Amino acid sequence: MDLQNRGRSSLEVSREQSRCPQPGSHRGLQDRRWYLTPLLQLFIVFQMMDFLTTLLVLQHGGYEANPLITPLMQFGAVYGLALSKLIVSAIGVWILWNHRHRVVLLANYAYAGIVCWNLVVLVIAGR
Repeated sequence: MDLQNRGRSSLEVSREQSRCPQPGSHRGLQDRRWYLTPLLQLFIVFQMMDFLTTLLVLQHGGYEANPLITPLMQFGAVYGLALSKLIVSAIGVWILWNHRHRVVLLANYAYAGIVCWNLVVLVIAGR
């Protein structure tokens, strides 16, 4: 046992060694906390759900209301939406990489709301 860890249990030492790195230290994904994987997975699932529900809304005569996405629609609905989802997903990964977990958590709530809104529009359009 080294002098630095004298008087501390092995559990305390292992907890300290397994802590998430400080912001700005990029040592790879193996240092990330266990809860980041589901957070990222949920973010990607919401991106796919938004993509699919938005396509359905467009097929029923709706339009893209996001002014940041509208210019991408010049490439076609599918390509424009796919490009926007790729960009947003890359930004989400970058945000998680920089330890801004709460931002992605809030984005997940926002996209859940967007998907719900798209579903409501589809139900109303189906009447």
